[in-house]
Amino acid sequence: MEDTLEDSCIINDVHSAGRDPLLLPVGSRVRRGRDWEWGDQDNFGAGTVVRHPKSGWLVVKWDNGFTTNYRYGSSHGNMNKYDVEVCEEPRALNNELIAEGCVVKRGTFELHQVGIMV
Repeated sequence: MEDTLEDSCIINDVHSAGRDPLLLPVGSRVRRGRDWEWGDQDNFGAGTVVRHPKSGWLVVKWDNGFTTNYRYGSSHGNMNKYDVEVCEEPRALNNELIAEGCVVKRGTFELHQVGIMV
């Protein structure tokens, strides 16, 4: 039986913490790919890979807040299907301080020794 988007929407399964080296890394920014067939779920915008639920699938959180699974590569009869592709579009924040997909870097800070007297 061929996987469908509905069949694969178990996004909190036991493989969620795993990292599949054949998939895009968690944190990658993506847009619709060559095999997109999921309507306006992405609101024609970019999203962020947040998990690898199973081989050949990515969980993407779109900048519009919608989160679900998408095909990326091969899995159970879906040979070379790519619903998403990598993009370089930065995450746009809407009244948020930080969100999935934001690029962050360590700030500079000084550590001061604090003495405790007993």
